[in-house]
Amino acid sequence: MEKLAKVESADEALSLFQDFTLKYGYDCFLGGEVILPRHRQQRLVLASGGHDWCRHYVENNYYRFDPIVRIGLRRQKPFRWIDVLNGRKLMGTARRILDEASEFKLNEGLVIPMDVPSGGLVMLTLAGEKVSEDEDHIGALRLATNFFVMRMLELHEQAVQIPKEDPAELSDRQLECLQWAAEGKSNWAIGEIMGLAEGTVHKHIEAAKTRLGVQTRQQAVAKAVWDRLIILQ
Repeated sequence: MEKLAKVESADEALSLFQDFTLKYGYDCFLGGEVILPRHRQQRLVLASGGHDWCRHYVENNYYRFDPIVRIGLRRQKPFRWIDVLNGRKLMGTARRILDEASEFKLNEGLVIPMDVPSGGLVMLTLAGEKVSEDEDHIGALRLATNFFVMRMLELHEQAVQIPKEDPAELSDRQLECLQWAAEGKSNWAIGEIMGLAEGTVHKHIEAAKTRLGVQTRQQAVAKAVWDRLIILQ
């Protein structure tokens, strides 16, 4: 994460993120567009440029027909291809997209959708021939994706000279709850540590999410770390 914060170009950020995803068997990633409502003419596409599938996918405008994209628009949490495609009858271009992905040795995939503070949506698909079977890797990739997307947005905003917003102001309780959440503690565990009821911890984290302008717990942690409000141990 520290390396990602120091990169000066989008190419460097893409390279670092790809090195990280490769550890789990994902050698290709392709992101949906980030739409910035206040600057609709500006769009950001995230892709591992060295993979032939990315070029093939973009050249054929497959995002318009991709069944994974359509499913992702209705979800907020990460999901694996196999979890949503089993039992579905796909036809036409939708079927061809997945068949061609297999020809490029992309047999397994993970989709990580996330809202961004500007109001846009990022949907990042990671894919590979054989990926990690460890369920814990999904949480690690979700957090890394949040950092990666935030850095890419920051670099994009610098390039088009969009003014950077000041960090949100959080209460001491909210910051402490997020600090423990960053270490993987549940609301119950945080409550035991801080001497608070589990419901109170939940309220503090929900309030922090609202102030940070994010939708999920992982995004709140990533945003707080990125804004240097808390520190990853």
